[in-house]
Amino acid sequence: MSRLKNSLSLKKRIFVFFFGVLILIASVYTFTFSRFITRFTEERLDTDYENIVSETCDAVENALWNLTLTSQQILENEEIQKTAASYQNSPNLYAKKDNYTLLLDTVSSLTMSNTDIGLIYLYDTSKQDFIYSSLPVTGTAESEPVL
Repeated sequence: MSRLKNSLSLKKRIFVFFFGVLILIASVYTFTFSRFITRFTEERLDTDYENIVSETCDAVENALWNLTLTSQQILENEEIQKTAASYQNSPNLYAKKDNYTLLLDTVSSLTMSNTDIGLIYLYDTSKQDFIYSSLPVTGTAESEPVL
């Protein structure tokens, strides 16, 4: 070591010393800075993920609540029940058309008052056919309706 010390000039020793200290400071700074950025990024991503999941859960709960309220409005509305029964039981096509128009008006007013509901359909299980649908539907219940 002393031989190496004597073989290097004072200028070279000072340069090596300062260069070594500079590399050490840069390494510590880089390590600390990268750890800070990594921790900050992970915390930010976790917070963003939790916010997105929370907003999605709230949106789904809101949609389910709106569906529940709309279903209750349809099931408890005696006018819709009577009109649907009249529609199914009427052999006269003119009376069937009038009942369908009345049913359409009643259900349309429900969908207008509940704008969050995009699709409402009434299905006749005896005929395996849709009575009313707020959106175009192709297929049957057996073949999974396609919107």
